[in-house]
Amino acid sequence: MKKEDLQHKEVPVPESEHPYDECLDVIKLPMEIPTEKRNPAPQFLFIRPDEYALFYCFGKQDWCILTGNPGISKSWFQWKFILLCYRQELLDRFVPFMEEEDDDYKEGQEDGNEGKGTEQVLKKRKMESDTEEIVPSQRRQKANQNALQQSKPFFPNLVVRTISGTESYLFFLNGPTNDVLHFEHGPNALKRFTDAESTILWEPGEVAAAIHYQDIDAHIIATVSPNIERFHEFRKRAKMFYMPCPSELQLRLMGQIYRSTAEEQYHHSDKEIHDRVIEFGPFIRNVLCWSKYELNLFKVDRMTEIEDIVSSDQSLAKALRSQVNIMESSRGQSGMSHRLARYVAHRDATDPFGGYAEPYYQISCELVRNEIITHIAQSSIQFVKQQLIDANRAEKTFQLAHIYLERIFELYAKTGIQWKCFPMRLQSSLINDDCLSTDDWQQYSVQFKVVDKSITAYDDMKHDVLYYPT
Repeated sequence: MKKEDLQHKEVPVPESEHPYDECLDVIKLPMEIPTEKRNPAPQFLFIRPDEYALFYCFGKQDWCILTGNPGISKSWFQWKFILLCYRQELLDRFVPFMEEEDDDYKEGQEDGNEGKGTEQVLKKRKMESDTEEIVPSQRRQKANQNALQQSKPFFPNLVVRTISGTESYLFFLNGPTNDVLHFEHGPNALKRFTDAESTILWEPGEVAAAIHYQDIDAHIIATVSPNIERFHEFRKRAKMFYMPCPSELQLRLMGQIYRSTAEEQYHHSDKEIHDRVIEFGPFIRNVLCWSKYELNLFKVDRMTEIEDIVSSDQSLAKALRSQVNIMESSRGQSGMSHRLARYVAHRDATDPFGGYAEPYYQISCELVRNEIITHIAQSSIQFVKQQLIDANRAEKTFQLAHIYLERIFELYAKTGIQWKCFPMRLQSSLINDDCLSTDDWQQYSVQFKVVDKSITAYDDMKHDVLYYPT
């Protein structure tokens, strides 16, 4: 499904940050997943391009940890993993973009069309489809096959979905039966019915328990909440991966399926989903599932955290400079929690793990961003300058440099910017000039009433407004 498949288009769809945000594969299963009947659409799997990419990442590591913001369907990824192991041909049909799309997108960015990489990709594909004898579907299938051959994902003979190592479901991909075996056992029993050709999908139970990995030869993918106490020891031996949140378009497409199949309490309109993304962030649980009561409790906790962070310039600076956010531990929160921050992927086709093995962050939603901007707007110019310097030096930080720049414009543009200009001359009149005299420069001061970073056509620009790029 893509943007064109939205039935309700009264609310504009925000411009995507990456082609991976522009589509959603919807798979209807023959029956509901028995353990997920309480969910709004237990017969559907929504697979995002990022999840295909993560599938390949897990094939390159024996032991992996998948984490991300709460409520973005990390646990459901296990069912998608199982389906892709059973139906490997789906990867030939659905594996999105891969290296071809990443290269095209980067090419669009390098051409000076930042924010329009997707448009450039579409134009390029249309030209190619008009000139090549191979139809686009065949080209895509060929590119996907090449990518599959290069990635060589690991397909196990046995998949064990276990809840804290005490209750397991066994899926035999190449075994004596097509039935799924379900039984209870102790964690030490895992090594007795798994081997190097097996994959264990570890799902934490209601009671906190450490991931059991001693004497296990099988591949392990532990899907955990961002709480380091759950996987502290296992992390020393496993590779961490961070699942990014879905885009607003993907959430609205999910909501469209929910409205067609779910119970009445899940019938959020397209506009309600849009409004919830702005207010709470792109989290599936918050946007599609939670009641108003649950959201109000979330808002109270979030506002308490915001008030603590913006209580002073020092506390805000500490939160914005923190190298670790979202992750919880027994020592408390080191940076912003999942209510204020979210993981994002810096997708990179040249990286062995596609950019999913590094934690990068953004402010969770527009409402939180506005709260922080409000405080920055009241800060001194010395504080703003120092934060801008720190933001430029940091390898991993919130993408807030444009907010500091806006504050500098606010402080100086409205009080008077000193400008220098030089009247342009014809080249012929400059032939005999050895150099330009400083006396030729004209100096003047101008004050603006407003600064505006929105995308505005030249004809729509207003007098006394400073427009600047972000």
